[in-house]
Amino acid sequence: MTFETGGARGNEIGLLDGLMTNRAMRRYSEEPVSDDDIWTCLQAAVQAPSGGNIQPYQFVVVQDPEKKGLA
Repeated sequence: MTFETGGARGNEIGLLDGLMTNRAMRRYSEEPVSDDDIWTCLQAAVQAPSGGNIQPYQFVVVQDPEKKGLA
């Protein structure tokens, strides 16, 4: 079985490339994430399956640096 991994545009990468090359991140960029990108990630996250369809997840978006420091 083969999967296509090409076809990404700009700074996007193919789904399988992203899943297969994921590494633990110790440092993050200071570059802000656009609201559109955050919304896209949240839309994908709520589509993810949960065991027994229990849906035990919650998502919180924090953009205020002062509030991030409380985490």
